[in-house]
Amino acid sequence: MGYDNGKIYKLVHKDGRFYIGSTCDCPSVRFNKHKTNKLVKEFDNDWDNVEMEVLEKYPCKTREELQNREQYYLDLLKNDKCLNKIRAKRRSRHEEFKIYYQSIKGTDGDHYAKYREANREKNKEYSKMYYEKNKDRILQKLREKYAST
Repeated sequence: MGYDNGKIYKLVHKDGRFYIGSTCDCPSVRFNKHKTNKLVKEFDNDWDNVEMEVLEKYPCKTREELQNREQYYLDLLKNDKCLNKIRAKRRSRHEEFKIYYQSIKGTDGDHYAKYREANREKNKEYSKMYYEKNKDRILQKLREKYAST
């Protein structure tokens, strides 16, 4: 697929809610895909009140470039009326986990830290018992690991 036809678009409902996306398709084709695939569930059964506007024609070489430009608009226009739930350019699972964990750290949602703290001694005992029970297998795996490097 060529990205020289790239476009950043905005689906706008009459009540002000909107969704931002990117495509290389003709805008009317992309709009119909949204309607038939129900990609923006908040607009279901109300597509008569939704219009599509092209924010920018953005010819580029790769999908990543197009997604980066879409993310630029998401960051620029993001507010409580924006319906996008995920980033245009997705982060790795590791990055997403770090961001999520930082967001709950120090809150009631930080149940992992609470669990570890409440069960610290129990977990230490379990680890010791597991190691003693599986010592030969663990040491063998370590030997193989270091022998191969």
